[in-house]
Amino acid sequence: MGCWNKTCGLSNLAIHDGEPVLVFTLVRNNSISDFCYSTALYSPVLLPFYSEYNDYGAGENSSGVGLPLILEGLRENLVELEQGENEYHDIPVKRDDFDEEKYWEAIHEGRLRVNSHRGERDVQFVMFHKRFVDHILENYTIKKFVKTGPDYKDYKYIDYKFADVLGDLPSAIDELIENRDDKFGYLFNPLERLSRSKIENNLAAEYLRFSDTYRYSNLININEVVRDLIEANDRDMLTHVLTDYLTGMFIDGFMMSTRKVWIPGCHEGSQSSEDTAYRTLINAMTAVLDEDKARYNYDYDDDQIEADV
Repeated sequence: MGCWNKTCGLSNLAIHDGEPVLVFTLVRNNSISDFCYSTALYSPVLLPFYSEYNDYGAGENSSGVGLPLILEGLRENLVELEQGENEYHDIPVKRDDFDEEKYWEAIHEGRLRVNSHRGERDVQFVMFHKRFVDHILENYTIKKFVKTGPDYKDYKYIDYKFADVLGDLPSAIDELIENRDDKFGYLFNPLERLSRSKIENNLAAEYLRFSDTYRYSNLININEVVRDLIEANDRDMLTHVLTDYLTGMFIDGFMMSTRKVWIPGCHEGSQSSEDTAYRTLINAMTAVLDEDKARYNYDYDDDQIEADV
């Protein structure tokens, strides 16, 4: 198989050679009990790393704080495999020499697995167009109901974007560091303890306190990473890690809102890159959304209801 265009798991657009991407590692769910969430088929490691598509199904020139943590998590949980009958495809997978190159190769050959309390689980990855992600992070606006006073009527709606989440991160980190001696919360789950703190209306804290949900892969224990960085007094690295982790959480929320699912990019081998079908899809979605919005506005327009009566 020659070179081909990878598929963006978020936009379904083709990813071309040299395109900057975010890479999310995925762990296959062996037991599918429901289809309620974006994590129904695969549990993502929400800490991504950054790469460039190499035109052959993998990445190159990779970077990011997530990469060494992901490789370490894979080594610790790796299902080691011996060389198989086919020396070209049944490659050995061992802890001793497991690195980024082996990451791409083992996934490509379908030989990367990890141990878990639910048995061995296959590991895959998905690439997202960085340009596409950057646009979402810059432009996606969320409406939120927040409390503004002691009375139950003291609420209002606010609009926020990812920049507002990151704007609240320094004070959330302050809270984590200042309460490092709270041994019950600190030793076991420093991020979850944000829900028991006095910090209010902090967007970063609200995202991070849900970091330990069963829906996400624990290949990287983000609470252990945070705890170790607090102990090392490494605020800069802690900021980098939580910034990238919040990126993953924010994107997961966007996927929930757009009914998308964490899965590897398909259409391996396809060199297609025509745009007519995509533009037709975009126009069709816009037309249906506009029709639905007009119908909603009509149904909930009190003046129109009275006129119809």
